[in-house]
Amino acid sequence: MINRFKIWFNHNNYKIMTTVLSIIIVYAAIKGLNNFFKNVQEDEGNQQKAKSYISDNLEGEYLFEDKEDLETYQKVEKTDDNEYNTVENIYNNIINKVAKANNDNRLRQDLYNICADFFLDEMTSARKEPNEENILDYYPGVIESNINKYYIGDIYRFYQNGNVKAYFLEIRYNLGNNNYESNFMIIYVDYQNHTFSYGGSCARPEGINSTIDIESIDTLDGNTF
Repeated sequence: MINRFKIWFNHNNYKIMTTVLSIIIVYAAIKGLNNFFKNVQEDEGNQQKAKSYISDNLEGEYLFEDKEDLETYQKVEKTDDNEYNTVENIYNNIINKVAKANNDNRLRQDLYNICADFFLDEMTSARKEPNEENILDYYPGVIESNINKYYIGDIYRFYQNGNVKAYFLEIRYNLGNNNYESNFMIIYVDYQNHTFSYGGSCARPEGINSTIDIESIDTLDGNTF
């Protein structure tokens, strides 16, 4: 019996080894696919959990790192009445002061007070130091004759630390014939103190400085709502 098995095995060992090797390869492939799909499901679950965490636990966190994709930021909808209206009113406050400040020392002082400390520091190192006389150089070029051509596009929230939230607003300038050019204005809002700060403007969302951590905004002339 043993001799017959040896003879049979010697005649068929190649087929046996091939069959065994095929079974091992198929098993490894199936196991690999199972692990792959398991990892994909875990990644999707982690992403959903991360998005949920971002929505529910924003304290001291910069909401999104992919600054080139607007869809990764948290858009403030007009249906969010209190928040949207607050940011819109602050924008109107700023833009109206800019339009009227050319010959008004008090408004220029207000506009200087509105600027966040980090913004004044950055501009001091990058350009001529901002002061009450040249502060309009650091705001959109709005004057009373063209103020009606400026309007808000979309508003996005990109940061929250306690009662302070940071937004960037798409500011559009109407060129006519359904054309416009846009810039982005950064605003920090302290909902507890009812104060706000101007964080400057940039041409693209990826120009936003997301390393700024603001815990509160002091009350100064011109920065309350």
